[in-house]
Amino acid sequence: MLWLPITLLSAVTFAAMDTVCKGVSHRTGVMLLTGARVWGTVPFLLLLFPFIAIPPLSREFFITVAALIPLDILALVLYVTAIRSSPLSATLPFLALTPLFNILTAYLLLGETVSLVGVTGIVLVVCGAYAINLHTIGEGFFAPIRAIGKERGSIIMIILAMIFSVTSVLAKKAVVLSSPFFFSIVYLVTLSLALIPVVLIMGPGARETGRRIIADWKWLSLIGLFALISYLAHFFAVTMVEVAYMIAVKRTMPLFGIIFGKIFFDEPYFRQRMAAGALMVAGVLVIAFA
Repeated sequence: MLWLPITLLSAVTFAAMDTVCKGVSHRTGVMLLTGARVWGTVPFLLLLFPFIAIPPLSREFFITVAALIPLDILALVLYVTAIRSSPLSATLPFLALTPLFNILTAYLLLGETVSLVGVTGIVLVVCGAYAINLHTIGEGFFAPIRAIGKERGSIIMIILAMIFSVTSVLAKKAVVLSSPFFFSIVYLVTLSLALIPVVLIMGPGARETGRRIIADWKWLSLIGLFALISYLAHFFAVTMVEVAYMIAVKRTMPLFGIIFGKIFFDEPYFRQRMAAGALMVAGVLVIAFA
């Protein structure tokens, strides 16, 4: 059962990375934080690379990776923008919508269909999403739904969940065309390199970016450290247990984000959003095991 605490460590450190990003985002900027979430992993991954077997790679593998890179860059930028714009407790739970969109993308791309048990999971996730803003129920039955539209970060995270539903299918395909460890290491390094010109072009410029790195190097290093721990814990956990179990446990990450949001930013409606987040996570677990 060693995989369980290691997986929880991955979830906790990922939520901690989000918390630090939110805390410094208004000073450091979205683009630099986007890069920091990946760059901190590169030195260690490069050390691991010589010990990873290189599988036979087809043209289809490179096409899949080429399709993934721009989508993941967009996803990273949107992710940082979402947690910067709104409370963690009002954004992170909506990541649980990814499996719902996965059902559609898996049907369109892989021909997979959902079972009756999976439908139960969908209902739980939808109920949890509704309960995120249950405090507005006094304004009418549809008020919690309207409240989602008023929260910029929530809308962005829903769009992000749609993107993740595509990238997760593409990543699964890339893993099948290579191997889990090879893809994870090579892809993160490639993504890191691809982010450099994006950050310099879309950010405040090379000189200002350099100034911000010097000014906030401690926070950026902490983000990189949390990212590294989260990814490494993820890698080790998948070698100890079936991937479905590990991913299901890691889906608890939004709950840790809600807790950190309360501790560090005193975000409101803690109990309500914790219960709503737990409901959404429960739905995700049902979908995963269905």
